[in-house]
Amino acid sequence: MLATLVLVLALAAPPQELPPTRVQGEATTVIAQFTPGERYRFRLGGEAGEYSEWERSGLAHFDGLATTIRVAAVKGRRSGKWASIARIDLYGPGDAGLRPQKSVILSVDRTTQQVSPQLWRGKDLPRAPFNVDLPRGGPIDLKILTDTPGQLTIAFGETIFRIEDDFEITSIGVLASGVDVRFDPFVLLQRLPPAR
Repeated sequence: MLATLVLVLALAAPPQELPPTRVQGEATTVIAQFTPGERYRFRLGGEAGEYSEWERSGLAHFDGLATTIRVAAVKGRRSGKWASIARIDLYGPGDAGLRPQKSVILSVDRTTQQVSPQLWRGKDLPRAPFNVDLPRGGPIDLKILTDTPGQLTIAFGETIFRIEDDFEITSIGVLASGVDVRFDPFVLLQRLPPAR
């Protein structure tokens, strides 16, 4: 009985927030280690429950990406079943339904237009909210970098988060539903060779 109660409490516990690693100017210093590679611009969106998406597969090597995200409109009813989201997906090797995946999800509140970023690590784990305040209605600068072995650096402006990088990223994607959103620019980054 006690074991069941402990299990129920553990499952009911709110997801653990991801605390930032705040070092003034570190995001600017880290991004200086990279140079722009492939460049894209996306305008995605649609009604809640309808998905528009893009995927770049077959990456020989993933060093990072940098994008500016602008939510132009939020769609759907406040009580609607489907959330209003913009998402960046990082995929490992494998077939579509079986490959490892991590996603940075930007959920947009239909009433307040507040954007709440979360990390999705798989169907069996709760989303982990990033502890950062994002501008309401303004551009969101996001960088995802592989600057530290075994870790991903995720930076919202100058606020940095480090998360475990437990698979090789071979594909990336963007998706939107219930929002009209721009990812402009959306740049794949390449690590600069070490200075001699």
